[in-house]
Amino acid sequence: MLDLGVKMSSEFALIVSDVISKANERARLESIKPPPAVNYVSLCSEFHDVLQSMDRLRRSRKFEHIGGLSEDLEQLVSKAEGSVNKNSTCETLQEAFFCLQEFASAIYDLDGLICRGSGGDILELISEAMVGVGMLLRDKGGLKDAELKEKIEIWADGGDYEEYSFPEVFEILWGEEENSIEDKRENEDTREKDDTEASHGTKRSHHEM
Repeated sequence: MLDLGVKMSSEFALIVSDVISKANERARLESIKPPPAVNYVSLCSEFHDVLQSMDRLRRSRKFEHIGGLSEDLEQLVSKAEGSVNKNSTCETLQEAFFCLQEFASAIYDLDGLICRGSGGDILELISEAMVGVGMLLRDKGGLKDAELKEKIEIWADGGDYEEYSFPEVFEILWGEEENSIEDKRENEDTREKDDTEASHGTKRSHHEM
């Protein structure tokens, strides 16, 4: 009986181990999948529609209804942010990032104050989401779009957007590039200064002779 009990216990342990191993493998495979595809054009359209509704409520002073719409905006931001992970393609990451900046631009085009609802500041949520997507984009080679870079830089440098995470967004995507350009300018300035000093030294030598 003892031998039978030991044998059954060993077989049960093997079965449990196999079940756990398969579950871990399923979890691993699930973790490396990119999230389901999202229609970013549709997301942007929904975001604009909600913003327009909020603006109409504000104009008619029906402020008590704005909080619910603010929550709708939060969900759209979360959906855009959650639509990508480290296994998403660079193209999908770019689409998600463009979608988020479109959200921010839409708020800027209206009055940003209407987005300070019960769920907090929508612009802060957007900028934080752009930080996350921007980090994923950086790991995929970055983002080459001069017009977008200029827009984010303006948001990062001041104005109504300075209090949000846009400076961090800019640093993540273009900080190294800007530092490289700045280093190049400093090196050029140093060379010009050295050349000027060398030229003045040569002239002084001629005068002394």
